[in-house]
Amino acid sequence: MKLIFTYTIIAGIIAGVTGPIPGSSILLTLLELVMIIHLAKHFDYHLGLKDIFGIGSLIWAISTALKDLAVELFWTIWWLDFGLSQIFVASVFVFVLGIILRYYFNTFKKKA
Repeated sequence: MKLIFTYTIIAGIIAGVTGPIPGSSILLTLLELVMIIHLAKHFDYHLGLKDIFGIGSLIWAISTALKDLAVELFWTIWWLDFGLSQIFVASVFVFVLGIILRYYFNTFKKKA
């Protein structure tokens, strides 16, 4: 769990620092991939290159859709700062992804 919290904090920092920069979500996608690989190693789960690219594509698609949804949602709440919403969305997404992956890797062990 400590590992997931660490990546969650890093995601919030990246979102806060690079939020206004176009294309900065690529950094978050890379962070999420590193977290996936790190969690897989922690649970002795073997990920092939095909698995990593598939997961990366899926993460990018889901996070892009969630980012668009969050932008629309937070624009309706006019008093909420846009920078804070980016930090919140990035942190929550990485945390939830980490929890799901921990459950998956712990339940479905695929030894190297």
